[in-house]
Amino acid sequence: MALLRQAAAWAALGCLLSVQTPVLEVRAQEDRLRTVRTLACTFTVTARGDWTDDAAEGAIEGSTLAFRFESIDTDQASADVLGRFGSSPVVAQVTGEHLHFIQVLAEGPLYSTTVFNRETADGKLLAVHSRHEFRDVQLRGFTSRPEQYYGECEER
Repeated sequence: MALLRQAAAWAALGCLLSVQTPVLEVRAQEDRLRTVRTLACTFTVTARGDWTDDAAEGAIEGSTLAFRFESIDTDQASADVLGRFGSSPVVAQVTGEHLHFIQVLAEGPLYSTTVFNRETADGKLLAVHSRHEFRDVQLRGFTSRPEQYYGECEER
């Protein structure tokens, strides 16, 4: 009977440790993302959406989008994004293996960027940037339809 109790105790400990290890890994990943203060991001691929005669369609093409996040403070849920039109405040939030930046523009569009705690071969972090916007007039070089960009961010 004592042997059976000892085996049950070891099994329970094994179960506890198998749950504890992933929790500790997530906390370590969150800690890494919480310490980032500046990121330089580049996106080389974009997917654009549109509607023709009420039918949704999409296109994938190359991109040269680049911007920076500075003064990142996840404890205060804040950061600044610097792009070709200057600096704007954004919300910064870490959840698990994700560092999210959210920007709601005064004109209505929503922009979001997620930096994943997944490194490329050269140590940069994978990232995706989305723009939820729809304008009647389309101008080259400006967002007028929904877009999603794929690329990477480098800690500076």
